[in-house]
Amino acid sequence: ITGQLLGNRTLRVINDELPYAYQGVSGHFTYNYKSRYFAEVNIGYNGSENFPADRRYGFFPAFSAGWVLSDENFLKNSSWLTFLKLRGSYGIAGNDKIGGDRWLFISDFAPGPGFRLGVSPIAVPGYDENRVGNHYVTWERSAKSNIGIDMTLTPAGEIQFSFDVFNEKRTNILTPPGTVPDYVGITGLAPRNSGVVQNHGFEGEIRLNKTFGQVKVFANIQLTYARNKVLENDLPKPAFPYQDLKGHEVGYTLGYKAVGFFASEDDIAKSPLQQFSDKVIPGDIKYLDVNGDGIINAFDRVPVQIQNVPRYVGGLSMGASYRGFDISLLLNGASGGGSYVNMYPGSLLQLQRWTPENPTGAKVPVAHSSGNNSIVSDMFVQQTDYLKLRNAEIGFELPAKLLQPFRIQYIRIYMNGQNLLIWDKLWLKDRDPESSGSAAINYPLQRVMNLGVNVKF
Repeated sequence: ITGQLLGNRTLRVINDELPYAYQGVSGHFTYNYKSRYFAEVNIGYNGSENFPADRRYGFFPAFSAGWVLSDENFLKNSSWLTFLKLRGSYGIAGNDKIGGDRWLFISDFAPGPGFRLGVSPIAVPGYDENRVGNHYVTWERSAKSNIGIDMTLTPAGEIQFSFDVFNEKRTNILTPPGTVPDYVGITGLAPRNSGVVQNHGFEGEIRLNKTFGQVKVFANIQLTYARNKVLENDLPKPAFPYQDLKGHEVGYTLGYKAVGFFASEDDIAKSPLQQFSDKVIPGDIKYLDVNGDGIINAFDRVPVQIQNVPRYVGGLSMGASYRGFDISLLLNGASGGGSYVNMYPGSLLQLQRWTPENPTGAKVPVAHSSGNNSIVSDMFVQQTDYLKLRNAEIGFELPAKLLQPFRIQYIRIYMNGQNLLIWDKLWLKDRDPESSGSAAINYPLQRVMNLGVNVKF
């Protein structure tokens, strides 16, 4: 049994700002019986300067337990199982980082245009209310739970396996106050603790180390699945249920559903009315009339994914060695993500515009400066699934007997490469599918090749 109780107070000064103040009490207690049964308790009672006095402190407990089943009598003499452990945990974490802003409970003022005063009005500069404080702001809270298993098979421990299932519910997320109506006449409202997001998934890993005579091989495969869902977002209930962003993942916004391009003036005349620009011409984007009223407007917007949040992320590393020769590979990939593509003047995507000569193979609308083609829609959403051969290396270690006359202990010659191959579904290759953003990368991904020698005297 071990235990620790710690009190702390921190005053941290950054540049010339007022000190950042934190204080609290934390405790850590563990229990271990015969390295078979484990338990751990963590507690925290923390205070942050970012919140008003009556909401400044938060209590954050966490518990975990483990059981090594392979040490029990009914498994102790197993011929195929070396190690088996079950574990679980539950805890609550807090977050007081509020986007770089401090003291959201205080209303602040900033220089404004002022007022015109006097018989002959003269402009007098002044201060306006820049932000209306939120006297109820407090900690964001995250309740996390996890259940996992660790397993080692074969007497030599050649196969290892671990698997975890996790769930997280974040509450009190600071969210812009979208349910406060405009007719109240208050602008610059501070965020409110009204957001709720549920996140769940699993994570697994298999490790293999095996020797076949003089050949040694290893492999490690990992896979993570994670999906989140917005439960509350402080937005008013929409007139149409299909426009509700609740129930969707983080990274969705409302946009229009593209159904192709207008083929001709006759196609424009027979389609629902679009009035996002003065004139619609053939080659402009054609949108779906979701509610069927004959007009494309804000009521036809649907949730559109604009951020890259893949559901599946995985990797595979493997290699082998034989009599001084060795080879290794590292691959990783992701699936289920999407990203909103931003075009730019020099993009090769410009060459794939709609033209009368290319009415069916185009990927982007006609070259027409039009608000119709620049509104948010799924036209420019691309799947960001990818697989990368991130690293590969081959090497050879010279036999020691050849090096003894030269008093050299070790020489290894190797060649490796990075970003050797990339398979993805992007339209063009000026951006990285692994990036969380959607803009073109500033510099192309570099394929790096190295040839080297390691020498030890």
